[in-house]
Amino acid sequence: MSFLICRLWNSCLLQLRLRHECKSKYITKVNEKLTELQRSEIQKTPFKWLLSLPKKLKISENLLEELVERWDDRSGGFAIQGRIIRFTPLDVCFALGLRIIGEKVNFKNDPTSTTKAMFDNEVINVKTIYAKIINMEGDEDLEKFCRLYLLLGFAEFYFPNSSVKVSGWCLKMLDDLNCLGRYNWGVAVYETLACSLNRVAPLFCDGKNSSRLQIKGCALVLQVWALEHVLGYERSYHDSPLTFPRFMKARGVSLVGKNISHLLDNYLVIEELSATKEEVANEVVREALDRAPSGYIKWRPDPIISQLIVNNRLLGEANKGLSARISLLESETREMKKLYGSAQSSYVDEGVFNDEGVHEDVSMDEIERVIEREVANVSYCEPQPASNLLTRIKDKPRNRVKSRVLLSPWVKDGRIKKKI
Repeated sequence: MSFLICRLWNSCLLQLRLRHECKSKYITKVNEKLTELQRSEIQKTPFKWLLSLPKKLKISENLLEELVERWDDRSGGFAIQGRIIRFTPLDVCFALGLRIIGEKVNFKNDPTSTTKAMFDNEVINVKTIYAKIINMEGDEDLEKFCRLYLLLGFAEFYFPNSSVKVSGWCLKMLDDLNCLGRYNWGVAVYETLACSLNRVAPLFCDGKNSSRLQIKGCALVLQVWALEHVLGYERSYHDSPLTFPRFMKARGVSLVGKNISHLLDNYLVIEELSATKEEVANEVVREALDRAPSGYIKWRPDPIISQLIVNNRLLGEANKGLSARISLLESETREMKKLYGSAQSSYVDEGVFNDEGVHEDVSMDEIERVIEREVANVSYCEPQPASNLLTRIKDKPRNRVKSRVLLSPWVKDGRIKKKI
């Protein structure tokens, strides 16, 4: 309910706006001028999908605001239709085609970087990187060109931020292009987005309209997440033949003028995504589905988690056995109730008397013991002739204390009239 309170609070204040820096303006300009050698060099890297980016990314700010209001940092998901729908690294893998298995990306800044040396003392931002690329002639120094191209992709699309400068860790990670395939870049994109949501959501819900209300990271992933999990029935998205990475399927989708809150609250929700045949054929997706553990921020296989999974499976099997036993006990209980009802009716209709003609009061304990023996004979033994319950009760009558309650026209002065 926190997102509802957040919405009411924001309606009483000035309109708050979320910003994002996830764009494709400069990277698509470079794509138009690539040579075949440059293109083939980029396709060898994990970021080959930058070549397929549209000229303009259509990311709905209204959708981002709705998702920020519904973000739950404790469970790492969004509150939609009364439940939490998880946002996981696997969503990033589907959306961007990046690995989520491998070595962890090092986010620490390192002043000693070959990539940084290319800029001398210049401020390293999107514009200066683009200028460096444009000034290169033809296929001159392919490795240097590829390093600058990927740095531009990091700064503008994968890891954009509000800072004027590009993060220092990006420069160091691009020093060795041959090692890029070893890292779990999908997890790096996920962690950047999740940390940004954790920081922005409280500020936005508190109505603090500041420059810090900006989502860092690839905001396009959040829109793809919403389209896959909730808004998948939007015709322009549902009818698209492109499937992997899924951001290509969202290129022509426009959410302008749509009531996002109404759509999120009324469309069919899909909690767990399934891979298409095309995706399963991709090594990155197949690896993620086979080896990636679920959870928030913790990715590496853990023996404790593995044991918990085994224990849960064993508990599930034990629960099945208990369910069978419960069903058996319920059927036996129904049989006992039937026997008790027939015994009670017979007792009232025929009556039970002792040798002196006094009406006998049979205890419930005695009846229950007899019923248990009858149920045992019916449930576990071979079919036997049913015993006469009334006869067995008459064999062992219980002496009853005389009481005025039992006085009748047949009883006078405490003397019992004998049966004829």
